[in-house]
Amino acid sequence: MTLEEEEKKEGRYNWVCAEFLRKYAHDWIIDIEDISDFVKEQYEFVKAGSIEQLTTPRECVYPVTDKNIVKKLELSRSPE
Repeated sequence: MTLEEEEKKEGRYNWVCAEFLRKYAHDWIIDIEDISDFVKEQYEFVKAGSIEQLTTPRECVYPVTDKNIVKKLELSRSPE
């Protein structure tokens, strides 16, 4: 690949990255919340050995039922 071809390729890559970052910053971020006080409170539980008092998110498995998406995402298995 010539230097000119490489520069064009990098320019396109940089444009794609810049466009992605613009969308992320302006379109996809809905809200930013300062949770510093919450984190400090949670850390006090950790330091005190009171792990059972920690507030943690509930996690759920998101069932992917579309076989094409399962294949594209290379998931290990589809839901039963």
